[in-house]
Amino acid sequence: MFKVAILVDLELSPKSGGHVKFWENIFFSKEKQKNCPIPFFFLGKKA
Repeated sequence: MFKVAILVDLELSPKSGGHVKFWENIFFSKEKQKNCPIPFFFLGKKA
């Protein structure tokens, strides 16, 4: 078995642009799926 994590090397903030919003949408879509343990990591301060 293997593990996968996604690191988005752009800062997540209210002023974030399209690239960050794309990955944010993928994250929220993934959260709706069960049995999909892929952690996401964004740069920036913790919300």
